[in-house]
Amino acid sequence: MNTASIGVACRASRKTLADAAGAWAEGRFDFVAAERAGEEARCIFAELINARVDCVSLIPSASAVAGQVAAHLSDVPRRGNIVIGAQEYTSALFFFLQLRSKGFEIRLLPFQNGAVKAHQFAVTADEHTRRIAVSAVQSASGYRVDIAALREVASHFRRLALRRRCAAVRRVSS
Repeated sequence: MNTASIGVACRASRKTLADAAGAWAEGRFDFVAAERAGEEARCIFAELINARVDCVSLIPSASAVAGQVAAHLSDVPRRGNIVIGAQEYTSALFFFLQLRSKGFEIRLLPFQNGAVKAHQFAVTADEHTRRIAVSAVQSASGYRVDIAALREVASHFRRLALRRRCAAVRRVSS
């Protein structure tokens, strides 16, 4: 499935969603139970990726995250550049391209064999790079970014925005 927003759901997820939609349509949706389920999912996911729970957010789509990151950057006084793959999901790329009007330089890296490799980010990022934006897994090609190598690049400049980590976990665990 080539989509930046949602993957194929398993049977249990489809049933849960159908049950919740039915309850909502009948006016008996339990928001407190839904919040508890969301918190439980957040805890499980944090454990799955070996992260602290307070580092995991429940956000409805990757594009929502990209929009939030871009909105935050539009308020910073020091401009700079954003490094992102030229064929990234439109839903992510769009928000960063809008930062051009705020004075940011957008550095678009060409995909090679379905992805942008960490070394391409390394030679493109510099001391003015504010974010490196990348999907951990490219859904069109299935390419998995070398997170460790990219983290090394980003740590040199202390700038990184990793997106779609859930897709990476799903790919590794399936």
